[in-house]
Amino acid sequence: MNSNPHSQTFSSRYQFKSLLGEGGAGQVFTAWDKHLRRTVAIKQIKIDHLQGNDVRDIWQEAMCLASIRHSNIVTVYDLGIDGDTPYIVMEYIQGETLEHMVERNPLDFSTFIDVARQCLDGLAGAHHAGLAHRDLKPANIMLCRLPTGFYQVKILDFGIASFLQESDDEAEKSDGAISGSIHWISPEQIEGAAADDRSDIYSLGCVFYFSLTGFPPFSGKTKESILDAHLNHTIRHISEFRSDLPPALADWIMSLISRDKSQRPSRTTLALEEFEVITGRRQVSTRMVPMPRISLEPSETPVDGSTCSFDFHEGATTPPAPEPTIPTKSVEEKTPLPPEKNKWPLVAGFLLVAALIVGFFIWSSKSPPPNATPLATQATPILRLHGSNTVGSKLAPALVEGFLQQKGVSGIQIKQGPVPLERRIEFSKEAGSPPSSVEIHSHGSRTGFSSLTNGTCDLAMSSNPVRNEARQELIQRGRGDMRTPACEHVIGLDGLAVVVHPGNPISRLQKQQIAAVFSGAIRDWSELGREKSGAIHLYARDANSGTFDSFQSMVLGDQTLSGEAKRIEDSGELSAAVSIDPDGIGFVGLPYIKNCKALAVGDAECAPLIPTPFTIATEDYALSRRLYFYTPAESPQRWLLDLVEFTLGPDGQDIVSKTGFVKQSIEPFRINIPEEAPPEYVALSKGAERLSLSIRFNRDESQLDTKASRDLDRLVTALALPKFDKKEILLIGFADDSGDAPFDVRRSKKLAEIVSNELEMRGVKAKVVEGFGSVLPLSSNAAPDGRDKNRRVEVWIRQRE
Repeated sequence: MNSNPHSQTFSSRYQFKSLLGEGGAGQVFTAWDKHLRRTVAIKQIKIDHLQGNDVRDIWQEAMCLASIRHSNIVTVYDLGIDGDTPYIVMEYIQGETLEHMVERNPLDFSTFIDVARQCLDGLAGAHHAGLAHRDLKPANIMLCRLPTGFYQVKILDFGIASFLQESDDEAEKSDGAISGSIHWISPEQIEGAAADDRSDIYSLGCVFYFSLTGFPPFSGKTKESILDAHLNHTIRHISEFRSDLPPALADWIMSLISRDKSQRPSRTTLALEEFEVITGRRQVSTRMVPMPRISLEPSETPVDGSTCSFDFHEGATTPPAPEPTIPTKSVEEKTPLPPEKNKWPLVAGFLLVAALIVGFFIWSSKSPPPNATPLATQATPILRLHGSNTVGSKLAPALVEGFLQQKGVSGIQIKQGPVPLERRIEFSKEAGSPPSSVEIHSHGSRTGFSSLTNGTCDLAMSSNPVRNEARQELIQRGRGDMRTPACEHVIGLDGLAVVVHPGNPISRLQKQQIAAVFSGAIRDWSELGREKSGAIHLYARDANSGTFDSFQSMVLGDQTLSGEAKRIEDSGELSAAVSIDPDGIGFVGLPYIKNCKALAVGDAECAPLIPTPFTIATEDYALSRRLYFYTPAESPQRWLLDLVEFTLGPDGQDIVSKTGFVKQSIEPFRINIPEEAPPEYVALSKGAERLSLSIRFNRDESQLDTKASRDLDRLVTALALPKFDKKEILLIGFADDSGDAPFDVRRSKKLAEIVSNELEMRGVKAKVVEGFGSVLPLSSNAAPDGRDKNRRVEVWIRQRE
């Protein structure tokens, strides 16, 4: 038995699970940390064939990593020696490398913007700590799916990193070795010169080039030819392969790969600032102020005998001054000055930033002129929500009220604004503080995007996806790409209900019939099969309404609404009008059916379905739709993302349900299997229950859409509940009809496999992964939206055998 007490502690604390990978330096395992109850990655280092300097280099990896705390850099939790084997305990990252992702398809523009920004931010954090990576490549960049659906970048493997201030030209050249991977290495590293910030910037530029094209910028048949390509700068401009890139962005990427490092940005923070300006995301930031580099020095003394941890302390350089914050009580409060020993340029820089922030605060709070009502009697808006009446009428006020209650504020009051469809929710943050408010204007989804574009709101409410023209304008204005998970948030589900008078005998219609009615092609109820004839009276939402946009997209298509339709701005008013008109027909959101009768709606060959919580939650109902919050990619409003997270969480989703919409929860349902279902589908579903979600994809089928990733996280959470104990998962994929049945079966199974892989990364393994092609369509394949609806993965559960 090994008498080393450290080894005993190690084996009693960590329970090894599986081998992740193996290389010349050692093996990496997943393990369960029994003390902190979390999964970790443990790297065990092979030292039997290593010399003293080699061992020191391996330890340098751990010490470099442990010296950095950054969300985009892998975190080292601990390091020590188990018997004679050194080990490093790191965070366990579930995701895939950038290399593997790009092997499937180069990144689309919006995904690249998100990934590139995080790469730059992480590398800037390392450089600020005085560390160069020296081996940046796609295989060392991990992309992890977050609950919000978008990616978090993690930079891995600082195995050949070094302290920048310890670099020595002669030391680098002494043995003639080249450190780095040949497709991504900088020319100066090839020539044996010291690596610095600009060397990593070069490598990252090569990675960006690869991410957008699918191949590295420098290539050749041999190692020598690739190195020569770097040295001779044999490269084609990235715009030749990606014409969709803004020219400024393409030129910026090429500047990172300049042969002469003096032509590259001198610091990663400068590269990041240039990137933010080009992409329209530049904000007032402390990056404007030069920060002193921190010198990190590993100590030789363990601080915890049980795990042989190492303590890292900062050197004697000047500590960074605290980041300036926006004052919350008085704009006259002064920002604390840095210590006197700081250099005057740094002091002046902070004062300048503080002045800018104070000025911004004064502007954004819209301080009244001297003759206006005193601040103490006015409620200053801290958040402004504009857009959809469907969302803003009841749901948004209820969500804001619940959110404020969670924040612990007092005196919450919902007050009517100066015009209809405008409200404000007033409250006090703390006793004796000036009143604050949240502004809610619900004049229609289009007005929300307009307000978000011109900066007069913080959040756009919408009952339909952002249109292309609005999306492009928001990108140009620097608000961000509204089709990325960072900006687009599905807050609940709704069914666009086609409603008639409760005494009307008509109970079902096809979408094509409804379109003919509202376009004026069908004018009398007798044409729809009603015995009693009568002119059809049309009721429709106003042109600014997201409900009307959804109806135009899902039902009318290219047809135009009849000029005889009565346009109404409020869904409640429309429902009330139809409920007292025996010949009336209209369309409203699910909570506004009220005293009307909702019709079952079918699409082409698809059977009509009534809007129910299940058919809407799975989006099987032909006119199901999503409700959205859209937020800027970056915002100075501190409570904005808190409100979004509250809305997407269990408490917010309960409010969604209480206001009459369908919440995004996971519940099992026993359903009737359609008669036309294939025998294999019937056999699989026998004794099984279908869960109240369907997983859908972006149009290119390679990525989950913005709702699906969070749905999978909800699914994993739900499966931990007692009611799902001893249940196994079945994933059944469906595709739209391409005309090639065997090909559609393969596509549908591939969709199910994508979902299976996503679940496995979350620790859940599906029992069955199957695809049934284009059978059981939910919508017509004649339109792109119908094809999107038919591409889906159903999730079933059954008792484990």
